[in-house]
Amino acid sequence: MSVRHLEALFDPKSVAVIGASNRAKSVGSVVMRNMLTGGFEGPVMPVNPRGGAIHGVLAYPDVNSLPVVPDLAVVCTSAQTVPSVLDDLGKRGTHAAVVLTAGLSLLTAEDGRTLQEHVVEISRKHQIRILGPNCIGMIVPGIGLNASFAHKNCLPGKIAFVAQSGGLTTGVLDYANSNDIGFSHFLSIGDMVDVDFGDILDYLGSDPTVGSIMLYIEAVKDARKFMSAARAAARNKPVLVVKAGRVAEGARAAASHTGSMAGSGGIIVLDDTTQIVDAALNLAQFYAHESCGQCTPCREGCGWMYGILTRLQQGEATEADIRVLRDLANNIHSRTICFFGASAAMPVQSFLKKFPEEFFARAGVGVPDDWRPAASAK
Repeated sequence: MSVRHLEALFDPKSVAVIGASNRAKSVGSVVMRNMLTGGFEGPVMPVNPRGGAIHGVLAYPDVNSLPVVPDLAVVCTSAQTVPSVLDDLGKRGTHAAVVLTAGLSLLTAEDGRTLQEHVVEISRKHQIRILGPNCIGMIVPGIGLNASFAHKNCLPGKIAFVAQSGGLTTGVLDYANSNDIGFSHFLSIGDMVDVDFGDILDYLGSDPTVGSIMLYIEAVKDARKFMSAARAAARNKPVLVVKAGRVAEGARAAASHTGSMAGSGGIIVLDDTTQIVDAALNLAQFYAHESCGQCTPCREGCGWMYGILTRLQQGEATEADIRVLRDLANNIHSRTICFFGASAAMPVQSFLKKFPEEFFARAGVGVPDDWRPAASAK
């Protein structure tokens, strides 16, 4: 795995939008609008062969005309032009690009190779880190960066969300905005010709702005690299994986096994968000078993939480049990002797805050109007 030049991707000081446009609803127009309205403080430089002004900003006819070398380029030009655009960027010294364009693996160049193969070669030659192609892009609310053609921005928070599926990314963004859920990073990574899940885990795992990492995975190209990065990241923060196409019975079996969290490299694997209660139970069982048990919050609280979560999983809990679970997590947090006891409260607090509907659904009721998550959950 490599985090080389990923700071240019996730924390750029200047951005060029290649293929920026004034044409309503075009990708180049949406990206330019998102960049200008997101709050990014560095220069945003549109590139369009016709020049003029794009969304009121002076446009440049080509990459070579840019007044400064952009840290990050967002590429939304036609597939045939992407390799030459990236080559020009590499020659200028740009080290990161988000390639939104689709179809590169389906089109061939004159030498018989696909355009995507040319992009990989250019990435290696110039050491340009590439997110995509065929992706929606990325949003980093903390620095006002919206390098995407998403239809809306996302709120700031501590969750890093990474997905391959563009459709799912859009759906998650809608749900998150409707439920006041914020993100530190929100990424659609597409075909992963360069930057993949392993690279992203390695970078975000050491980023202090990230509290937890959630991945929606359709396929992993390098399993060894991925597991190595996941183990390292999971030492510092929770890593949740939703694997597309997982068999529900197998996922439930994994969630019921005490050692499955550690045995899977520190990753909690879910079939979908309806397994949030199962994941919370898995964590509570693990921490209750591993904690020292020398203080009351640790000894009694962890066991009590595990009991309530067990009843929730079996459909035997009530709304009152969920309120008790919230209060238990709040009272255990930062009041235990050992790390494991304290850690037991944090995932329960976080899950209750982000996915309350899953808990109340297990109790057979809707989320009450007066429901408030644990005050200390982040």
